Amino acid sequence: MTTNSYFTNSSVMLLINADGALSYRDGSSTVSSGVNLTVGEEYDFTYEIDVTSATWGVTIADADGNVVFTISDLAFRTTADVLDSIVLVNNNSVDKTAYVRDIVVTVEEEPTDEETEEPTDEETEEPTEETTLPEDAVVSVTGQSEEAIVALEEAITTTGTVEFTLVVDTTQTNDTLVALTNGEAMASNTNYFANAGVQFMISGTTLKARIDGNTEEVGTVESGVEYTFTVSVDVENQTWSAVVTDSEGNQVAVVEETAFRSESALESIDSIVILDNAGGVESAYAYAITVTTESTGGDDEDLSVEVTDYTYTDGGQVIATVGLIDGATEPTDTIVYIVSFTKDGSPLGIVAGEIAVGGTINVSNSDSTGVAAISFVTGITVEDVSPVDGDSDLGTPVGVYYPAE
Repeated sequence: MTTNSYFTNSSVMLLINADGALSYRDGSSTVSSGVNLTVGEEYDFTYEIDVTSATWGVTIADADGNVVFTISDLAFRTTADVLDSIVLVNNNSVDKTAYVRDIVVTVEEEPTDEETEEPTDEETEEPTEETTLPEDAVVSVTGQSEEAIVALEEAITTTGTVEFTLVVDTTQTNDTLVALTNGEAMASNTNYFANAGVQFMISGTTLKARIDGNTEEVGTVESGVEYTFTVSVDVENQTWSAVVTDSEGNQVAVVEETAFRSESALESIDSIVILDNAGGVESAYAYAITVTTESTGGDDEDLSVEVTDYTYTDGGQVIATVGLIDGATEPTDTIVYIVSFTKDGSPLGIVAGEIAVGGTINVSNSDSTGVAAISFVTGITVEDVSPVDGDSDLGTPVGVYYPAE
């Protein structure tokens, strides 16, 4: 590229006007994207370039990982044997109107002659079996499409709990987004996650959540490990909270009550969405997805007890009265409660004990600043609960309560 032909000799080209209006070159044509980038904000540009076919595409995400624009199969403006440079040019007299940083290039190498040799008879063994996903697995989808919106077995219109097991691939270079939302509301917006009720993001090994309008780190995860997400939603008040545990029952993250992300009120939570942001490939899958609504109850295997009155006072004291859910049958086995204390939003410890319907829990942890959850189970003793052993039978859940702030 010579100094007087920056534009005519460019293969891949994006144009951004002073007001943030974004355009792109498709061969000999300049096309408006219909998207305006916000001046002063940082964006992540991920280009997919095929020099052999002289085509390219790009996905642009904002600082929260939300895709604001994506397109593919565009033609080079000028063909080239190799792309080895990036050029940032102001088409005016003002210097330093933009900058780029954190430039990473990933190249798919052509196989060598040695790599393309025919295998010998000894080398033509049967391929090993790929990991079989659970039959009910919801696998992450690349890009925003209705294929990514998977209906839950039941819609939550008042209050309820969604529990699922999530397995992630933390080697992916792009973020994985997980949401619980109203499917119709999400599909109606070009930015799917603007109407997410509950939103998690996995960036490498970092687990983040959308809390009070900000994306915050809440824990860490590892590749291939099964994590259980227990998410409590309150559609009437447009709020949610969550506890995340690993395969041994250890808490790795707690999200205390926070508002839905959605720009407008959601009528229900009825769908789960897992997206590979900016072109990742099957970076996560969820399975064993269950929904419990406030009307659930009746048998010991269903939720049948709840907290009818709750107080958390300075000094870390919890006072909670336990009652029977309307229409439910009282469990015949001993009920064990588990109070999960937190400190500044992080797991601190648990306290367990026996309780009867109509009884009052009165426990404290002076180091705590809040409570993530009060859970109720049957079929175990208090000794089985603390410390939690991943190989132990943790009983049958008969109630889960997430206190308000």
